[in-house]
Amino acid sequence: MGLEEDIKTLLDSRLSLTRIQGQQVILTVGEKMTSGSRGKLLLDTEKQLRKALGQPLEVLLEPRGDLNKLRQQLRGVELDGSREDIFTERYNASDSEVNGGTEPNG
Repeated sequence: MGLEEDIKTLLDSRLSLTRIQGQQVILTVGEKMTSGSRGKLLLDTEKQLRKALGQPLEVLLEPRGDLNKLRQQLRGVELDGSREDIFTERYNASDSEVNGGTEPNG
């Protein structure tokens, strides 16, 4: 058996092997867990793999992209001036659009 198969047989059922890069074992977690639980699981897995395989392996979690839909849509958007100037111009309390399109009666 190769290294990849050896690692797969030793992994916890909640983990899956993504790839191996040199001494780095890249994994994904198949269920939602707290960061503390996830960290402990990865450390325990690294210790188990090192002991069983006799190699100085490093276990890493596959990086996930930003899942926030709003930030994905706004990525790369450029403003047409400084943030403060735009905010003052567009959201000034005396702006007629903010006040429902009518000027206050005096």
